[in-house]
Amino acid sequence: DIIRTAKPAGAELTLQVKDRSQFAGRIYQNKGMRVFRVTRPIAGEEPL
Repeated sequence: DIIRTAKPAGAELTLQVKDRSQFAGRIYQNKGMRVFRVTRPIAGEEPL
């Protein structure tokens, strides 16, 4: 899935589901929009 965002590109970001960090990813351009691409799941309470 593609999640649209206005955040600037930079370091790896986290996606939270139900107030828990679930996925890590990066911001990139897709068809002129900034989107969050999931790169990996987050294991437990892994710090980023």
